[in-house]
Amino acid sequence: MLAKMLQVGNLFLRIGRVDNKRTLIVYRNIIASVFLKGAGVLISFIMVPLTISYVNVQNFGIWMTISSITLWFGIIDVGFGNGLRNQLVVNFAQNDFDVAKRSLSTLYFILILSAIFLSCLCGILTNFINWVELFHIDKSEQPIIQHVILIVLTSFSIQIALKPINSVLLADQRSSMTSWILLSGNLLALFCVFVAVRFTSGSLLTLAYIQSCTPVISLVIANVWLFSTKYKHIAPSLSAVRLRNSKSLFGTGGQFLFLQISSVLMFSSGNIVVSYFLGSDQVTVYTVANRYFGVIPLLYGIIITPYWSAFTDAYAKQDKVWIINTMRKLNQFTLLVLVSVVSLLFFANKAYGYWVGEKIYIPFLLSISFACYVVSYTALGNYNYFINGIGKIRVLLLASIFGLILYIPLNYIFIKYLNLGISGVVWVSTLWNLILILLCRTQYKKIINDTASGLWNK
Repeated sequence: MLAKMLQVGNLFLRIGRVDNKRTLIVYRNIIASVFLKGAGVLISFIMVPLTISYVNVQNFGIWMTISSITLWFGIIDVGFGNGLRNQLVVNFAQNDFDVAKRSLSTLYFILILSAIFLSCLCGILTNFINWVELFHIDKSEQPIIQHVILIVLTSFSIQIALKPINSVLLADQRSSMTSWILLSGNLLALFCVFVAVRFTSGSLLTLAYIQSCTPVISLVIANVWLFSTKYKHIAPSLSAVRLRNSKSLFGTGGQFLFLQISSVLMFSSGNIVVSYFLGSDQVTVYTVANRYFGVIPLLYGIIITPYWSAFTDAYAKQDKVWIINTMRKLNQFTLLVLVSVVSLLFFANKAYGYWVGEKIYIPFLLSISFACYVVSYTALGNYNYFINGIGKIRVLLLASIFGLILYIPLNYIFIKYLNLGISGVVWVSTLWNLILILLCRTQYKKIINDTASGLWNK
């Protein structure tokens, strides 16, 4: 037993060894983010039973499904934001702040127009969608659901116009600052929900206002503060907008946008698939298990996020030694993830009981499926972040097209014909992770060995 503990300790030391300034910056961001995201995880765990007690199990399932829909709109910012992020890394390295300011101003201008368009479009489309059939609710509840969706989608449209500040922070290798912004919004939301529980009766509409307004407030404060202080020299302005020079930014951003669309459909829309095939009450079961095992991807995200821009910087400087050593350490970390996931699986049923009580039953098969998904997600992320960081994503784009075509049919087969129920949704995502691991690892090897050509090098 002592020998095994020593082996694990040695593994931590090898993973954590600092070999240069780039690695030191990455580790500083990780350490800061651990505390910030850890607080976010705690808030998330508190929020689930608090929200269920406020709006009941069925309405909580409806709320989680609506939240999943809003992710589809957030991909506009994430897609173009990632294109901006890669470009800003190079601009910062070359001290080319004029180009950075023009790119940033152009992106803000486009996203503000997109936010206005989406807000108007949502106001029109919500009247034509049959929410009763989609959420399996009583017909009398449709007006409330329409109101809730309009509030949420309007909020996310505003957030789209405010989120490029995250791309600036990530490009400047200050990912922990983005965690501060997110945490401040979550803390404000938790406080407001506590007040609502204490002084109001359960209302899905009240919950929607709270969860929709708090992130907007934190993003507004972050934009005003950061562009008035540290990033004043690249603060967006109308005079710096250059639409005619945005081809490279939006060309790359468009590719990332498509990747993000496929990612959201295949990895973040499980709530919608479950609601459609199995009913909104089953969304709560899915969400509880997802949140429990989601602790690992969240912590992994803390570790891997700074590496995106670090890989961009290292590849631009052809520092392949650092890239190889870093990838080896990340793969060693995946082994630690495996041990952690097995531990979570072992204690899953007891944890569910303490967390949400006996009113919600979580099948053990669902826990097993999420455990496998989390391990595959981590193994994929190591190579995926490298490929995204260097911007050679053509193979991933083509793979995503096939993924989008097959996603719904595979879910139907896994849920209905294989009788896997809720677990089938998770197994489909795990299967896709395994396919992408094979593709991404192959591309990584080709690029490192200078044998990449054709699609592998685009």
